[in-house]
Amino acid sequence: MRIALACLLALAASVPAVAEEPPAWRGLRADIKSSDAVLRVRIGGRKATTPKETQISGVVERVFKGEGTKPGEEISLQQDTAAWQDRLAGELDCPGGLTADGIRFFGNVPAAGSSCVVLARRVEEKWVLDECCLVEPTGGLSFTSAEQAKAYGEERRRAAALADALVERLVAIAGASDADAAVEYTVALCGYFVPEGTGDAELAVGAVLDDWRRVAKALPAENVKVTEALAKAVDGWLVEDGPTTNAARNLEHWLLGRLPESERKRLMPRLVADYKTARRKAEDLQKRLRDPKKHEGKGELDTEAREMMTVPAALAASHERLVRALDPANPPQDLSADELVEMAEKFVGSEKK
Repeated sequence: MRIALACLLALAASVPAVAEEPPAWRGLRADIKSSDAVLRVRIGGRKATTPKETQISGVVERVFKGEGTKPGEEISLQQDTAAWQDRLAGELDCPGGLTADGIRFFGNVPAAGSSCVVLARRVEEKWVLDECCLVEPTGGLSFTSAEQAKAYGEERRRAAALADALVERLVAIAGASDADAAVEYTVALCGYFVPEGTGDAELAVGAVLDDWRRVAKALPAENVKVTEALAKAVDGWLVEDGPTTNAARNLEHWLLGRLPESERKRLMPRLVADYKTARRKAEDLQKRLRDPKKHEGKGELDTEAREMMTVPAALAASHERLVRALDPANPPQDLSADELVEMAEKFVGSEKK
């Protein structure tokens, strides 16, 4: 009996410990709700207080949430360095999924002189820094004229204002019902398609879309704010060159799945024209590649090499937009290019039954 017990103990000791899975990310809305403060802070400096902790000093520029804090006051934030890096390397690196939503939102605390938005908790009379986002880029730039520097400064102020407006909206959403939150998230996501752009606020697209998915089932079937926002998003798509920001491109399929038939009909001629252009470029590239004559200039070869990567991808993306706009729930498949264009043109001319 003793031998058997000893063998069991030895076997148990030899089995490697199973690594505990990190907790799944709760979403930005839940993080904001659990935070005691959401602030924009101008970073002053940092100092390692222990091997595991860093003290970050700064000045509060704006208070979105947080009793007992006000703009202009100095603040000290305690950062658990190891835990911070572990979180950034895990679920918080790019909420919503890198391939789906594309843009990193959370990051490291910036260098002294830069401004950022922080989420913090009050623990034993100290502010503990949980997350940092919407960092204002500074440094590393030179300007050839005062006008150029002034224009850049104005653009930075505009971008910061847009980012702050988004944070203000997200803080308000945190305490709203799921239905109201779903409406506000939809309106915010539609805003990425506006022609004038959204500045650094587009960095939040992954986090906002992730939260939208969490409450999407609560979205009211009919809502005036959503209807107007979807129409404005289509307006943005219809301007020259269409959506130009990374955020808008990453949200194209999301938007097409939300649009009512009337808006998809309004957008369809643009999508058909884009598809025809992409198809024409692909056919032209194929003809040039079949040309038996050898190319003389290296530059031409380089150009064709780039086109062999970009042109087919552009055609595939245009094709996908077109079929999703025809029927978001069941995009038509196995159609020739001519059949797809014919179906799209009939869809535009059809009457809603």
